[in-house]
Order: sequence, then structure tokens, then C-alpha cells
Amino acid sequence: MKSGKTGNVYILILLTIITFAAVIYFTADESTVTALGNIHVSDLLILLLLWLCIYSFDSFAFFLMVLSSGEKVNLATAYRTSALKTFSMMATPLGMGVTPALIYFLSNNKIPTGRSSSLVLTKVMINALWILTGATVSFIVNHSVIMHSKVLFLPFVFTFVLHIVFISMVVLLMLSPYKAIGFLVKFSRLLSKLKIIKKPGRIKHFLVHEAFTARKSFRLYFKRHKGTFIAAITSNGLSYFFTLSVLYFVLKGLGHTVPFSEALTFTAMMLFVIGVLPTPGGSGLAEVLFVLLLSKTVNSAILGVAVVIWRFFIYYISTGIGLLISVKHLSSFIVHKNKPS
Repeated sequence: MKSGKTGNVYILILLTIITFAAVIYFTADESTVTALGNIHVSDLLILLLLWLCIYSFDSFAFFLMVLSSGEKVNLATAYRTSALKTFSMMATPLGMGVTPALIYFLSNNKIPTGRSSSLVLTKVMINALWILTGATVSFIVNHSVIMHSKVLFLPFVFTFVLHIVFISMVVLLMLSPYKAIGFLVKFSRLLSKLKIIKKPGRIKHFLVHEAFTARKSFRLYFKRHKGTFIAAITSNGLSYFFTLSVLYFVLKGLGHTVPFSEALTFTAMMLFVIGVLPTPGGSGLAEVLFVLLLSKTVNSAILGVAVVIWRFFIYYISTGIGLLISVKHLSSFIVHKNKPS
């Protein structure tokens, strides 16, 4: 895997090790050891079960999305797609690697490229809608804390704008592909002037083809397979809910119980902001936000180990699986792509 993503993986691992070591070093004391001693096997089993629910419902959402587009894929492939999504999100800043990696992977599993594009865009949009909804509720509940902290308020506003722009673009692609294509063509020309891409004319041809193929798939969602599509959205929502629940059980296992609703809203805010942090997977900065959000609620001695356990069950198990899948299924594509013509 001789690509930028490989370097990002190394950066992710290095940042994770340094950040976790720093957080634990500056927060741990004797009460931290006592808190770790409170964790029972049953607590770890509950967290493992929560991870399995997160992973399974997200994978099942992929499975249902493919069915609603009129294509077929086995459940094992849906599980691999979900893990690859988490890995690509963690391995690239702002999660930029998610879309191309998933489109290639689905296309490699006999799903047409145009339909793969619409599947990935729609799945990412559904994720964004759930995260935006959770963050909005969290802001309403915790607005006094967020409004009085620039470190929290500015990322929240920036993330909110990005989510609205992205969702609007996908909806525009569904309702009026001509306008969406026009905007994307102008954007590709700008990237060409900045020497980021070459031959924007090819980009235009690709966008026209993909936009109309995607629109056909969108119409299938809302007309022929509405029930399956709604089931996919529900499954995605359940995955998001179980993700929000992890923090409560992490803190409970460490002997510090917080109201369940409070744990949900704090996690919703964390997940909302992590997506726009410039480091791979938000490593380093996400831990700082975690401490800022919970420092007035949770004993600082527990925060260090809490963030390590929380990140492990929400991200790193699935990321590890996704890394193995990426090495197995995407390496040949990346090496071939990097060969000189």
C-alpha cells in the first residue's frame, strides 16, 4: 500500500500512542488504579456486545441499502464494507478516504460504479443526518457550556455548516443533477488551476455519467424499495444509538455513573466534531475535546483511561478489521494506480 493512506495510518498510530500516553500521564493517579480495579468481566462483555451491535447494525444498513438499489450483496460483504468504512474514516483527515474506498470496494463486488456511488453517497448522507440530529439535541441540552467555550463553539458551528452543505449537495444531486454537475465542474476547474487534478474535461464526463446513474438509483430507493430503504435508515439509527451508549457503560464500569441522557448528549457532540478535525481520526484533538466536555462532570483521574476505552470500542476494533480488509482487497488497486503509465 504505497499511498498517502499508508502514511496516514502511521500518523494515526503515532498520534494515538502519544495522545493516550499524554492523557493518562497528566490525569492518572491512585484513584485511576482503583477505578480500573472496579471493571469486571461483565463490564467488558457489555462493551463488546455494544461494539457488536454498532458494527452489525451498520453492516445490515449497508446490506439493506444495496437491496433497495436493486442490487444484491451477501451479508459478509456488507460487514467488510462497514469495517472498511471505519478504517478509511480513521486513516484520512476529515474522513476523505471513505467515499473512494467504498465505491471501489462495492464496484469490485459486482455492483456498477454509478450505483456504488449513489449507495455510498446516500449511506454517508444518512450517517450525517443522524449525527446532525444528535448534535442538535446535544446543543439544545448543553448550549450554556458550548456557547461559553470558543474551543467547543467554533468547531460546532463549522461542523454544522459542513453537514448542511454536504446534505444539500446530495439532495441537489437527486433533484436537479444539472445544477449539481455545474457546481462540481466549476470546483474541478478550480482544483485544476491549483494543480491538484489534471484534465477537468474528463472529470465533467465522469460526473455527468455518475450523476444520472446515481439519480436512477435514488429513484429506486423512493419508489420501488421504499420499505427496504426505510429499514436501512432505521438500522443506521440503531447503530448510532448504540454508539452513543458506549460512554455511559465505560464510566459505569470505572465506578462513575452519570445520567444516561447526559452520556448520550456528550457523545453526540463528540462524534459531531470529530468528523472535521484535521488529524486522521481526530487523534489528539478528539481527546482534548473529550476532556473539555467531561471535565466538570467526571473525575479527571478517570478521564484518561475512559477516553482510551471509549475510543477502543467505538473505533479501533472495527478499524483493525478494516485495515486487514484494506490490505487484502485494496492493495493491488493502489499499487496499480501508482504505477507509471
